[in-house]
Amino acid sequence: MLIAGTFSSSWPNMLITGLLSMVAAAQLQEFRQLNGGPFTSLMMTGNLRTLAESIYDGVAGHDKQAVTKGLTIGTIILSFVAGAGVTALLTLTWHGHTIWLSAVILVITLIVSHLERRTKKSGWLSAHRFF
Repeated sequence: MLIAGTFSSSWPNMLITGLLSMVAAAQLQEFRQLNGGPFTSLMMTGNLRTLAESIYDGVAGHDKQAVTKGLTIGTIILSFVAGAGVTALLTLTWHGHTIWLSAVILVITLIVSHLERRTKKSGWLSAHRFF
């Protein structure tokens, strides 16, 4: 993404699109689940279906877990919309370099995700309670 943002104005669009497709594939592979359930961070249609299902199960079936899942997915969808809006506004001034912000956010998310996995595997967090 950093390369795409740096060279987006001088490299052919097909090459930039190819680079971004590879990043999207890696992102899709890395972030496949959310709290043990299926999730996609690239396409919101599946998440909208999960939101609708969770709302229905929560309201019609009085399922508190479904309500919690619906709130989580709803937050993700709203975050996606907010990110798209901010990106659209930044594109007016940053142009192709706007993708750098997405790259930074994605790297931070990846680091936090790996740290959480490592912590869960090692049991370090449960063995070293601070509170």
